[in-house]
Amino acid sequence: MKYTMKFLLITVALASCIAVTAEVFQIPAVVCALDNMTMNWTGKRSIQNGKTLHEYKCPGGHKKWVIQ
Repeated sequence: MKYTMKFLLITVALASCIAVTAEVFQIPAVVCALDNMTMNWTGKRSIQNGKTLHEYKCPGGHKKWVIQ
């Protein structure tokens, strides 16, 4: 029981830090233009003309590269 409560508190603290980080850095949600769904970063990066591109994919399978 003691470890479960500790894990819960750590999880809540981590979630709070992530939310604050997103708010401070104004990380915009990437939305699919075809089906208006939120896209998730796939973890893939590419550098083109000195700019870093990040690949995003929606649940519908559409992909796009975003400069961030």
